Amino acid sequence: MKELGNPDYKQLEKDFSKFLGDLNLNYKFIINRAYQGLNFASFGYDKIINLNAIPLEKRAKEKKWPVEDTFLLALCHELGHAEDPEYSNLYSKVNATFNEFESFRKQLARLRQFKQKDFDKLNDILDEYNKLTQKMETNAMNIGERFIPDRLKKQFEEDNNENLRLYYFKVMELRRIDKVFYELRDTNADLTKALKEYEKKLKAIDAIRRQ
Repeated sequence: MKELGNPDYKQLEKDFSKFLGDLNLNYKFIINRAYQGLNFASFGYDKIINLNAIPLEKRAKEKKWPVEDTFLLALCHELGHAEDPEYSNLYSKVNATFNEFESFRKQLARLRQFKQKDFDKLNDILDEYNKLTQKMETNAMNIGERFIPDRLKKQFEEDNNENLRLYYFKVMELRRIDKVFYELRDTNADLTKALKEYEKKLKAIDAIRRQ
């Protein structure tokens, strides 16, 4: 294994190509060394697995795991998405539900008065978002476990359980700051200032997306 934080990317690409070949899985993958965000990896509509080097190296350092192992954990999680027959449908529903939440909460946030049923609807949308994300990520964990080497199964379970907790935390934070904003709005004449603070917190919470 290479020193933490100093992986041989060319060798890693060769190793992962062989790994996929041995599994008879024909997926393209990219090790993205320019990405500056928080996501470890992704598998989207383009059917390409993106492994984001900077956050994965930070993750390896944080957990004191070899970099190559940390990348492999992410790769197998994304293979779990790729091999999930429900993934495309779940992925679309997750994005649509979160867009519905954002649209509706922006509509409510600019109103001086709102009814409890509106707030209940917002929570219902969040509940659906939580249900869909937990299903999508649990599927990835269960399917991805088929590909992970036995020596990494414990780390894979740990990493994926943390991922599930972060998605749940995101939902709870969204619910909490909505409640705080609506309470503040009723007592604060400066709605514009309150809304700016609300938008800032939403942006920070939206960054809580791991893989």
